[in-house]
Amino acid sequence: EGRRSRYMMSFRSCGRLCWDVFLTFLLFYIATLLPFRLAFFLESESETYRLFEIIIDVCFAVDILLTFRTTYCDDEGEEVKD
Repeated sequence: EGRRSRYMMSFRSCGRLCWDVFLTFLLFYIATLLPFRLAFFLESESETYRLFEIIIDVCFAVDILLTFRTTYCDDEGEEVKD
């Protein structure tokens, strides 16, 4: 087996599971609030709300980067680490 990078995260790790659960809550928030805001033309006047939306966007950008550094399972059920 080749050298494993210390920056790789196992798809089975507790940290990755917690991150995925966190993103699921963010997706639920976006899936319910965004259509409501668009349907009723609600503007986000609050700076706090705008900051919260930016933080959500950053979380999804970080998830994209983490996905490139996460192992996966191949067809034989082996964890691929490179």
